[in-house]
Amino acid sequence: MDDDSKEYNQIISVLEALPGYVFWRTQAAKYAGCNAAAAKLLGYDQAEDIVNTSEYDMPCQAAKAAEIFIEQNTKALDGRRLLILDIHPYCNNEQHVLLVEKFPIYKDNKIICAVTRAIDIADTLLDSFSSIISQANSPYLGSNKKFSQSLTVNARAQDFNLSKREAECLFYLIRGMTMKAIGKILGISERTVENHIAKIKDKFDCRKKDDLIQYCLEHNLYNLVPESLVPKNISLILNET
Repeated sequence: MDDDSKEYNQIISVLEALPGYVFWRTQAAKYAGCNAAAAKLLGYDQAEDIVNTSEYDMPCQAAKAAEIFIEQNTKALDGRRLLILDIHPYCNNEQHVLLVEKFPIYKDNKIICAVTRAIDIADTLLDSFSSIISQANSPYLGSNKKFSQSLTVNARAQDFNLSKREAECLFYLIRGMTMKAIGKILGISERTVENHIAKIKDKFDCRKKDDLIQYCLEHNLYNLVPESLVPKNISLILNET
């Protein structure tokens, strides 16, 4: 075994011992391994069973969100650090609200793998917040109550060049709220909301509201949760790089 392999195995040993649910990969759509807790969460008999499988192969309902997971993994392998709020049914169709961090591991300035670490969130307020988001998204995700979501805090706003206020307005707009109602929630005028929405339309090259809604659904922007909307009395480090 060469030195690189020894060092990689040492890293894996550390990851396996971490608390929570831990996965690692060298390719966006293929697992390289996980710890025992993560295997149990997904419904595998043992951690080794996950090697060389993809999110599409997961023996649980969370596999329905495979495309979103793989998109996130790609960003982590490109050097991005993501903080995500996940709501999915896992083994035995048990719903979990997870705080997830995805990040790269470097050796000699090169990324050797991407790690996903998740923890169950037991805080009642954040759990309630997640339920509210789930209910708000249900018209777009079908009638099944046990649907899956990956709610990304702020990161996708950066991807689409949205300002903080634009992301907030968009969050409420795609959930059917009027300009007046959005303004009341955010403490700004209806006219200001209209201006923010107009700028978003320009950025997304959409002429009508219906076009904008369709664009957001096609690009999974209903999963975007502006950082300002996350409950403030919960200790979360958001978007630290």
